[in-house]
Amino acid sequence: MFIYTCVQELQKIARKVSYNEYLCSIYWKTIKRYLLYIHRQCYICKKRSRLTVHHKTYNHFGYEIFHLEDLQVLCWFCHINERKKSKLYFSKKIGKEI
Repeated sequence: MFIYTCVQELQKIARKVSYNEYLCSIYWKTIKRYLLYIHRQCYICKKRSRLTVHHKTYNHFGYEIFHLEDLQVLCWFCHINERKKSKLYFSKKIGKEI
């Protein structure tokens, strides 16, 4: 119950901060570290360097802890390519999905 209450509070906060602030939060960093520890290579090319975590969808933004299947470990190159291909490509300049 305690963990659920903490997650609820984090979700409220996540909805009030910018995307960049969210990516700097302890909540996101913890999820990211966990996934990088479990999956130590890029899902696409199998490289083991410059890894990051990619949101395959933003449907559960702020609820990632319950939907780890929405996230994918990718190397930086594959991450950029996936973002370009995705319909959910996020433009940081205008702050909207395009």
